Amino acid sequence: MPRIDRVAEPVSPLPSPAAPVVWLPQVGAVEIRPPLPVDHPAYCAFGARLEREDLRLRFAGLVKLECEALRAQLLAIDHAQHEALAVFAGGEMLAIAHLVRTAPAAAELAVIVRSDLKRRGLGRVLLTRLIAHACALGLRTLTAQILSENLPMQRLAREAGFRATGRNGFLIDMTKDLRCGDERIPAPNAA
Repeated sequence: MPRIDRVAEPVSPLPSPAAPVVWLPQVGAVEIRPPLPVDHPAYCAFGARLEREDLRLRFAGLVKLECEALRAQLLAIDHAQHEALAVFAGGEMLAIAHLVRTAPAAAELAVIVRSDLKRRGLGRVLLTRLIAHACALGLRTLTAQILSENLPMQRLAREAGFRATGRNGFLIDMTKDLRCGDERIPAPNAA
């Protein structure tokens, strides 16, 4: 039986193939691990369940995710320049985050959660794990470009310690200087 870690406990910075199970109150037991080429069908099913508006907010424009393009994206994950972590439950992919190096000690990240599962803690736990993983990779800075109207992602980034550092058209540039060792995202304010 897999071990269940509460999100509030320290997280392992490097997910293993047998990643521990995390319990999220609004979702249940989930596994967070790097996606593998064998996850291609789950990735395609995930892409098919993303609403057009969520894709626009994530990619800052209208895109259509083709299954073959998703397969190519999975195969591009080399664990050196491009890393990814995904949340799985019952064989289904629920969310995915990508980390792409932009310099030896810096990387850009992006997160997307399946449209029907937003605001249930998946993005938060995934971002927490991705930050820990970035620390384990020796990164010192993370950046994100977030569409100015994507307020939930901006809020999540701020709660994770990102700060706005500029603007490029409709995109807000956000940066986080990593202080590895205590990289946890606090729970959202109840207010």
